[in-house]
Amino acid sequence: MMFTSRQAILLTALSAIFLLGTTARSQVNELDDTTRSAIYVLRNGIAIRSDGQHHRLLRALRDLGDPGLRPLFSEMVRSDHPDLKIHGLLGLAQCHPQRMLDLVRIAAIDDPATQAQVLSAAMDQKLLTLDQCEQILRWPGLDPAIKVIVAGQLVQANQFTDIDLLQQGAQSDNLAHRGLASLLLLQLGDTQAQHTLEELLQSDAPQRNSIYLMLLETALRYDLDRCAPWAAKMSDMQRFGSKLRLMALRVAMRFGASGAISLWQQRFAAATDLADKTRLALVALGLAQWLDEQAFNSLTRDDHPLIQRFGQAGIAIATGRDITPAVIGLIERRHPLVNRWALKYAQEHAPDDDAIAILLGLILSCESPHQSQRQPDWGIASLATRALHEHNSAVAASLLGPILADPDTNTSLAQAILIGLINSTSPHADAATQGLTGFSNPQTNNLLIMLLAKHGRPLTEQQNEDFKLLVRGGGNLTAAMRLQAAWVYLKRTQQAQLALARVFSG
Repeated sequence: MMFTSRQAILLTALSAIFLLGTTARSQVNELDDTTRSAIYVLRNGIAIRSDGQHHRLLRALRDLGDPGLRPLFSEMVRSDHPDLKIHGLLGLAQCHPQRMLDLVRIAAIDDPATQAQVLSAAMDQKLLTLDQCEQILRWPGLDPAIKVIVAGQLVQANQFTDIDLLQQGAQSDNLAHRGLASLLLLQLGDTQAQHTLEELLQSDAPQRNSIYLMLLETALRYDLDRCAPWAAKMSDMQRFGSKLRLMALRVAMRFGASGAISLWQQRFAAATDLADKTRLALVALGLAQWLDEQAFNSLTRDDHPLIQRFGQAGIAIATGRDITPAVIGLIERRHPLVNRWALKYAQEHAPDDDAIAILLGLILSCESPHQSQRQPDWGIASLATRALHEHNSAVAASLLGPILADPDTNTSLAQAILIGLINSTSPHADAATQGLTGFSNPQTNNLLIMLLAKHGRPLTEQQNEDFKLLVRGGGNLTAAMRLQAAWVYLKRTQQAQLALARVFSG
């Protein structure tokens, strides 16, 4: 039988497709146990879970910042599920060389709520530039409430000009939309906005407290200092719960509202319970870099040693003198809320040398002699390790390397440090392990292997076998870390494309 040239071409193509499919099926059938496990873990990692654990897993994938994951994130963007779409868009931004959100994909989203969540998260993670914010405000047909959300970043940078957008928002029936637009208008000098915000305080809407909390957090995020009198008024209104009033007082103190410090002092003087005193002391301590040292006198005169330490640390920060010893003295108390404050202060406000010393202090406080009966917080040690490395990777390696190499280092501390280095999103987190050949403790050794593999370091034959075991579920890695291990294994064995094809095919 004779074929035309067109028929011959078609038959050749069909034969190639058949052979390719046969080869693909053969490859799948011949996959080793570790590769099959890695593909399973990757597919399971992007599955929606009723308990919300998929958020932690997807963040772990995003934190890899690996351009090789772009096909996976792109596929997630095409999903109908908003969670997958959001993580996919954020993942693509984190893979971008300039860490930027893809506005074309954002514009293609039909659901305003999903658009708002993506843009809010992107601004929180600094994935949206000011130029992109200005572009978004020019989009026709975009929900005005979303534009108001984006406007906050421009107002903070003194680059916002579309007053009409905010004035229209201030007339909205939606309490959150109206409140946020009024808050930004107030910052831009609109005196009517103050009256609108005060009227909102009389609202009986079911979600009013959560909306007020959102407005207060927005004020802190974007330095909207002109809302200070409004926040001070809210902090003294008995119709609100203690949590909201304390947050309002924090905003009022942060931006210097008249009488805010006096109100805080009155509440502290009236507090008799240590827990209440601690909460109030933490409010002042969290603002110490903006307060006068006199604000902390009542703390240093308190009978309780912990509160006295709050006062000493507050004075040190307010004056800029002897910050490190004062904060370290507070850290030694091993109070969870204090540790969280110290971590945040070191990351965001402390002078460079003090930041390094405080982060190292948080790490070492878990092992050093302590003045309380509280157990070590190994989780804070991991977070401080990550923060230290992301703050200054070279200094982190020089400080943490000897600790890891010391055979007398507490096993739990070594593990906490390794976890922090694994979780770091900055490159060269493995530098602190130079010269280390392994640990006698199996779990610590597994973490070392995970760190080396993640950063592309060569593994010994035994380490490679141990790494395969981690991918297959041995070694007690967290689900998020095992997901990262699965992807790293597929990359190291040059099977990433095959794996992604299998994940997409179901």
